Amino acid sequence: MGSGIKLFGVEVKARKLGVVVSINKGAQSSGRLPGIFEEIFKLFPDSPVFLTNGGGMMDWDKALEAFNQRVEEGKKKEKESKIPYRGPTKMEKPKAARFNTGEALDWVAVRGSNLVADYPGLKEKHPELFEDLRKRSNVWFITSFKDANASYLAFDELIKRGVEAIYWYNTFDSPIEGKESEKIAQQIADAKIEILVQSQGGGMTGAEWLEKVGAKTVK
Repeated sequence: MGSGIKLFGVEVKARKLGVVVSINKGAQSSGRLPGIFEEIFKLFPDSPVFLTNGGGMMDWDKALEAFNQRVEEGKKKEKESKIPYRGPTKMEKPKAARFNTGEALDWVAVRGSNLVADYPGLKEKHPELFEDLRKRSNVWFITSFKDANASYLAFDELIKRGVEAIYWYNTFDSPIEGKESEKIAQQIADAKIEILVQSQGGGMTGAEWLEKVGAKTVK
């Protein structure tokens, strides 16, 4: 695409755009996802897209430790209250995978969860968008739970693909910290990649990291 294209009102000079979109429960409930993808695919139809469940960045050992601690606390409360602990007890190590595979159908952001009120998942909440994303060969997702805080994997994949700009739609309610996030920030700086962020909510956890990469905010 030519330079100087306006994406959500912000000028993007890059010819090759990468996309990271959190499709967690809040994003699905907001109703904004179909419009976001319509705009992106209209202007940058061949952009590589990575879907995430939340947008945190934490080193895997730290994320797993925090998850296991929550499970332990949940089981302790179960013994005290006699109310069964219903949450997951294991968290798989996250990785990038194609969205048009069977693996995506069992991803919690797609299938939803009965452990959380009003969380039918993307397949049921936005069926047309779900089918459109499944048909595209340029859409991937980051496996595992929101607690894995592994959006750095999406950035790593996009940087490997030589993108010149990255659009990131996220809630910014999870930590952005640790060696993995620092490595990504350095790679962004070295490659002079333009970062455009659009926040789903009012919060902005990770402001220091966003400042470090010179992120521009999209309204």
